[in-house]
Amino acid sequence: MSTKYKKHYDLLITKRTDQQLIDRYYETHHIIPRSLGGLDKADNLVRLTAREHFIAHILLFKHYTAINDASASYKMALAIQLLKNGKVGSLSTFVLGAGSASVYEKAKIIISEKMTGSGNPMFGRISGNKGKTHKEMYSPTTLKLIEESYIAKRKTTEIYDWVHDTKKHRSCTIYELAESEGFDHRKLLDVVNTTTDRKVSHGWSVKGIDTRNKYIREQANKVYSFYRLDGDVAFDVSIDYMVNTYDNLTYEGLRNVVSTGKSKSYKGWMMESTYNERLPLYTAHNTAYTWINIDGALELLSPSEMASKFDSGIGKFMEVIKQTRSSYKGWKLKGK
Repeated sequence: MSTKYKKHYDLLITKRTDQQLIDRYYETHHIIPRSLGGLDKADNLVRLTAREHFIAHILLFKHYTAINDASASYKMALAIQLLKNGKVGSLSTFVLGAGSASVYEKAKIIISEKMTGSGNPMFGRISGNKGKTHKEMYSPTTLKLIEESYIAKRKTTEIYDWVHDTKKHRSCTIYELAESEGFDHRKLLDVVNTTTDRKVSHGWSVKGIDTRNKYIREQANKVYSFYRLDGDVAFDVSIDYMVNTYDNLTYEGLRNVVSTGKSKSYKGWMMESTYNERLPLYTAHNTAYTWINIDGALELLSPSEMASKFDSGIGKFMEVIKQTRSSYKGWKLKGK
């Protein structure tokens, strides 16, 4: 049965489905309320402003009251009470519009009638926690678990941009992805939780989140100085900077140079100690000398250039320079 309240509700939902809220505060609303069988799926979720969220529940309450659906009306009354108490968002600073006070009062009356006498779960019982605050009622550990549970519940209704190792993409909630892929949603909750180190589960990660573990992220952002024998130097930069600045470099390759000791250099880049160790030999290999052949021909080339030109190893030409060999392939140093 349709009512004018349902019509306004549908218009609000359609508006926010077509004009999604981005880069501002929003609250995730179940189009079909969960208390009425709505699911935590993308097609049943919409982002609303806090005021719109409150108005949406007022419209639902008025609709179900108008069609005399007592059960649904009671559930929507509870939802309004939760919103008013700040359990979902905070409305203390919002102007809720004309009639909101009377609607709230009506909702409270229905709840009060429902909770009177034996309908109240505390009927006939004396609460030992009467007058106590949450901090007095629960241990610090329990309070932390309550807080984490609330945060986890909110995260399960958010829509995330998921990326798989195979380059597949999905835009959906945690529950929807877990259900379609056939695994436990709690692993995905760890992925979106900023307090955990798990950033990938079953190959899925959230677009824009660094998927590397904490140790690797720390290593990638440490500052080093990298050197090349050809004179290029990168002072006080991170591995991430190097990978993003220079072509064909990888985190693993540079990490082997700076921390594991598996390699002295990677694609010409090395640490200062290795640079100082190799520089004299590099300089000798690349310093030009005047060479004379037995037939009188002259060449002004470095040992490395001689080795390349005559398709030979550089070691023999270096022996000529060190004078442990008089000549090689008919070439010797002029004046020696």
